Amino acid sequence: MASAPVVTTGAAAVAPYSAVVLRDLDGVGFYSAPHAPAEAWEAPATTITLTEPTAGSLVIKAGTSTLVARLTTGDGTPLSVGALPLRPTETLTAGTVNLHVSDDATRNNDFASGTVTVRELVRDTAGVITAFAADVEGSAADHDSWSKGPRTMQLRYRSALGYTALRSSASAYMGSSSLGIPTSPLTLTMTVLGTQPIRFGAAYADIDPSPAVDPGPFEVASDGCNGRQLAPGQSCSVSVRALPESTEQIDGHFVIPDNTTSSRTSIRTASMGTVDRTGRYQQVNPTRLYDSRSARAFSAGETRRIKVAGRAGVPNSYGFSVALSVTAVSPSADGYLTVFHQLRPDSSNVNFRKATTRANLATSIVWEDGTVAVYSSAATHVLVDVVGYFDPPTTDGSQLEPIEPSRVLDTRYDPAGAFAPGEIADVALDFGPDTNPAVTGVVVNLTAVAPKGSGYLTAWTGDTAPPTVSSLNFTPGSTVPVLAFVPTSHLDDGSVVFSLKNGSAGATHVLADVVGYFDDTAVEGVRFFPTGGERLLDTRIGKGLAGPFGARQTRDVKIGSVWYKHADTVGALLNVAAVRPTTSTYLTVWDRLPGEAPPNVSNLNPRAGDLVANAALTFLTPTDTFGIFNSNGSTHVLADVLGVWDLYPGSRGVSGASSPTAARADVTLKPSVSRD
Repeated sequence: MASAPVVTTGAAAVAPYSAVVLRDLDGVGFYSAPHAPAEAWEAPATTITLTEPTAGSLVIKAGTSTLVARLTTGDGTPLSVGALPLRPTETLTAGTVNLHVSDDATRNNDFASGTVTVRELVRDTAGVITAFAADVEGSAADHDSWSKGPRTMQLRYRSALGYTALRSSASAYMGSSSLGIPTSPLTLTMTVLGTQPIRFGAAYADIDPSPAVDPGPFEVASDGCNGRQLAPGQSCSVSVRALPESTEQIDGHFVIPDNTTSSRTSIRTASMGTVDRTGRYQQVNPTRLYDSRSARAFSAGETRRIKVAGRAGVPNSYGFSVALSVTAVSPSADGYLTVFHQLRPDSSNVNFRKATTRANLATSIVWEDGTVAVYSSAATHVLVDVVGYFDPPTTDGSQLEPIEPSRVLDTRYDPAGAFAPGEIADVALDFGPDTNPAVTGVVVNLTAVAPKGSGYLTAWTGDTAPPTVSSLNFTPGSTVPVLAFVPTSHLDDGSVVFSLKNGSAGATHVLADVVGYFDDTAVEGVRFFPTGGERLLDTRIGKGLAGPFGARQTRDVKIGSVWYKHADTVGALLNVAAVRPTTSTYLTVWDRLPGEAPPNVSNLNPRAGDLVANAALTFLTPTDTFGIFNSNGSTHVLADVLGVWDLYPGSRGVSGASSPTAARADVTLKPSVSRD
C-alpha cells in the first residue's frame, strides 16, 4: 500500500522566537475547551506580547485573548532563570509558582503540579523583559471549564532558544453509527511547527479509563505518520474509525507518539452505536386478525384486503413486513392462497386439497392503507393470525440466529405417548447462560404425525393462557409439518420455554425441530428482507428445473442473479410445495454442497396425490444455490422466495461477507419437556 504523502504547508519560525505552545497529553474534552490537544501560536502570524503587571507576575498573551499564560510567584519575587515547582493558587507559597492559563473569561484553570523551568530571561537597562523562554511540564487542575491531566507548555518571547511544536486535529469525534457497521474514516492531521523536526511513532487507540492499552471500538485504519521525521511546516495524517459496539457512548483517545519531551499527542474520541432496525423481527402475542367463518367464505378467484396495521401490537404504519399464520378451512376444491401487498405475484403461500384444512407461515409487506391482500384460487374459508413483524419502525426487535436443526420433541419415543386431546406441553430450552436472556422467540418446524382426528396445534410463550389461534392444522392419518415463528418466555432458572397445545379431539404424535432463535442483542445474526413472493421453481412447466423429482433424487436450485439477492445474503425464506407425488414421501431443503447427503430432517411430508406446502428456512451455498431432496416416488415441486436473510455487517466479526458459517450460531440446545 502506498504511503500517505507528507504535505509542506509553511516554513520554520525565524529567530528571535515568540510563541505559546500547549500540549494536552490526555486530549482536550470536546465541550470543555476550544483548542486542539497540540496547538501553537507563533509570531508573526499571531501577536505575542509579554507584560509584568505586578512584581512577581508575568503575563504572555497570544493574540488579544486567544491564550493567556500568567506566571505568579508565591512571595512576589520576580522570576529568574531556574526551575520552580508549580502549585495551584490556593496552596501557593514562597519558592513556588502558579501558572494560570485561560482563553477568555470562562475557560481557565491552574497547573496543579509540575515544574516551570525558566531557560532565558533578559531585561534592558530599565528592567523591562526583552527576551524570555520557559518550559513547563505538569498536570492541570480539575476544573469544569477545562480538562485536567498532564500538560506541557513552551513559552517564548523574542527568545534565541528554539522549540518544538505541533498542531493537531482538535478531536476525533465519531458521532453515531449503526451497531456493527464501521464509521466513515476520519482524518487526523499533524502539522509540525516550531524550529525543530519531529519524528512520529505508530498511532494507536485507547479507551477511557484503561489501565492497559485497550482500543475498544476504535481503530487506526491507516497511519501516514508512523516512522516519519517531519521538518517545521510539514504535515502528515492518520486515518481513524470506530466499529460501534454499544448504544452507550464510549470515550477514548487516538494516541500519536513522537520524540519530543511531551512524547505524544492524545486526541479525544467518542463513539455511540445506534440500532438499525431494518430487517429485525418483533414478536407479538399470536392473535387472530380475520376469520371468514364469521361472515362468508372466499369465492374462487376472490381477493380480500385484511387490516393488520394498528392491531394486536402491529405498528399503525406501512411499508414493513408482517409474519402471519394463514389457514384454508374446508375448501371446495384443490387450490391455493396467496398473501401479497399490491400486485399479486405468481407464487402461493398455502396449497390445499379439497375438504382439508391447511395452515402455513406467510410474510407480506403492509400496504399504504395498512392492509395485506389474500387471494384464494378456490372457494374456502380463511383464517389469518399475526405472529410478528419485520423492520419494526417503533421497536428494536430481534435478529435471527440460525442453528443446526435440533429436535427438541418427539412423542413417538416418549413413554407418555402421543399428545392427548387438549394436552399442553412445555418445551424448555437451555441455550447457555450467555444466550438465554437474549432469546425472544424460536423458529420451529412442527410436525403432526398420524393424528387420530382433525384438529390443530397452538404454539405460544407458555406464560399465558393458550391464545385462540392455530399454528398447525391437520386431518386424520396425515403427516403435516409447518414452519412457525414462536414467541418464548423464561423460566425461573433462566431457561427459554414455549408451549404446545393439542387442540384436536384425538391424540397425535408431535415433532418439534428448532432451526433458529431470535436474539434481541445488538448486532448478531441475520435479518429479513421481503421479496413480495417470487416463484423460482415450478417443475410442471420447466421453470428453474424441468420434470418431476425422482426417488432419492437431489437437485439444486439457483437463487442468484435476482434483484433481491444482496452481497450479504446468506439464506432465504421459501415456500416449498409438493404437487401430487406418486407415493408418500418427504422433501428436505438445505444448502447442499456437491456430493453431500441430505441431513436427517424433513421440511415437507406429503402423501400420495397430495397438494401441500410448507415454509422453509434455508442457507445458500457459495454459488447461491440450495438443494431439494425427494425421498420416495416422484413428485413435481414448487418453490417461491418469500424473502432473503442477510448477514448483518459486523455479526461475529464478519462484514460484507456472504458466509453461512458466520451466520450460524454455535449453540448446543439442552431441551426438557413437561406435559400436563
